[in-house]
Amino acid sequence: MSGRTLYRILLALCAALLLIDVANLALHFIHHHPKFAIEEIPNFYGFYGLAGGVVLALLAERIGNALTRGEGYYDDDVG
Repeated sequence: MSGRTLYRILLALCAALLLIDVANLALHFIHHHPKFAIEEIPNFYGFYGLAGGVVLALLAERIGNALTRGEGYYDDDVG
């Protein structure tokens, strides 16, 4: 399977999922029964996932900066 074919398959899959989501917004054929009041906010899980991804990226950057050694850390200037 070539890269172009895989790209077209993924593009078609994304388009199909988008159409299903838009149809669900218009026709409400998937009924969601929230357990908590915050789940009633439209697109709550999308925003929650976006916020979680941003937080993870920022944490990864901070942890990476904290664990990075200086430029001359592994030099052989022992003495």
